[in-house]
Amino acid sequence: MPTITSTRSITKSIRQILENTNEGKTQLPDFQRSWVWNDEQICSLLASISLSYPIGAVMMLETGNPAVKFKYRVLEGVSLGTIPTPESLILDGQQRITSLFQVLFSSNLVKTRETRLAKDLQEVLAWVNDGSEPDTITSANFAPGRLLSLRTRNSAAYKGLFALLLHNGSVDFRTGCPIDTEIYFDDKIDIHHIFPQHWCKEQGIDAKLWDCILNKTPISARTNRMIGGKAPSIYLPKVQNEAGVTQAHIDEFLQTHLIDPKLLRQDDFENFLNARKKSILERIEKAMGKSCLYNINAEQEAEANYIDLVEYDEELNDYICL
Repeated sequence: MPTITSTRSITKSIRQILENTNEGKTQLPDFQRSWVWNDEQICSLLASISLSYPIGAVMMLETGNPAVKFKYRVLEGVSLGTIPTPESLILDGQQRITSLFQVLFSSNLVKTRETRLAKDLQEVLAWVNDGSEPDTITSANFAPGRLLSLRTRNSAAYKGLFALLLHNGSVDFRTGCPIDTEIYFDDKIDIHHIFPQHWCKEQGIDAKLWDCILNKTPISARTNRMIGGKAPSIYLPKVQNEAGVTQAHIDEFLQTHLIDPKLLRQDDFENFLNARKKSILERIEKAMGKSCLYNINAEQEAEANYIDLVEYDEELNDYICL
């Protein structure tokens, strides 16, 4: 795809931006996630504007280049009989523009996070009863770079990947027992590091790498104690001897976690991480029925990481990304 060769800064009033949005002249590229701001964020934006505080720039991409073809859609709340070809696409700023449009231009009630949750509930119940897929699912996307930023269970995507690994048939490292509901609670299954953090720190590995979800998987409390802070080349034989199984069996157990046994036994962290990233992305694409967003830029990933923490908090909901 040709690179963008020039940028320019222009000044437009909020009214002009919202009018263009209302007429469909300004739309979103379809890879953008849905609008997710809540009441507090919208009120803060309105307060900033009323006090003439800066609210940040908006980045737009002018359309018309035949070599750059993005599927597009109108912003949430815009109602048009016929969708025109947009003159510009919002690359950064859709949360602010959509919020202002909903508050100032739309005649409908503003749909904030709370109403989105209610909408999700209604659509999921209808889906269970042979209805259509909820909008949250059909509009979901995932950016590969997020795998390196998912570190805590506060993230919905983090918990979603945990559930995906269990659904994939992950078994306990030591016993080979499938991690079903009974095993999950009896063996105190939790997400633990594959390459222990103590060993990673000793090797000088960047914490952003060893503490991301690519280096974590469901492991029982007993097996995790056996792993301790040792290198995989040391703890794997110990786990094997304690379980009384062959190396081939341990390798099979590891593969259910999308782990390359050879790379793990060689303590090859870098290649292990790359191989597991590829395998996990394949499972994500299979689960979602669509490709991941391999061309999304770093700024959009960063905003997605922030929104994921404030959107549904402890709710396991979706794998969406701005």
